[in-house]
Amino acid sequence: MSDLDRRLCLDATNVLTSKEHSKKNFLFLAPVDTTHFPAYHDIVKRPMDLGTLRANLEAGRYGTRGEFFDDASLCFENAVKFNNGVADRQWIVKLSKSMMKILGRERSKADKIAAGGR
Repeated sequence: MSDLDRRLCLDATNVLTSKEHSKKNFLFLAPVDTTHFPAYHDIVKRPMDLGTLRANLEAGRYGTRGEFFDDASLCFENAVKFNNGVADRQWIVKLSKSMMKILGRERSKADKIAAGGR
């Protein structure tokens, strides 16, 4: 991953984990506590959260900006997959979809900057 891509990914991570979005991102900052949701790994085969995403980025585990954004999407896709159809957890689906929109804006911004635009 180029230095520019690493910076763009870090910028996106900072936005996703920012206090500005704390009413939406709080569920996604750390791994799901499977003591409360024991069936989680039966449904979600590749867990991801924003803390792990940041750690992977800092450890150089992403070869491309696309790989990073794919994992970032997984944070929210997993939440929808696990909680969709469960009446008392639709608020989680709503938060997930809201975070997906923020992620989409960050990905578009990163793509534009990487292409030479501002």
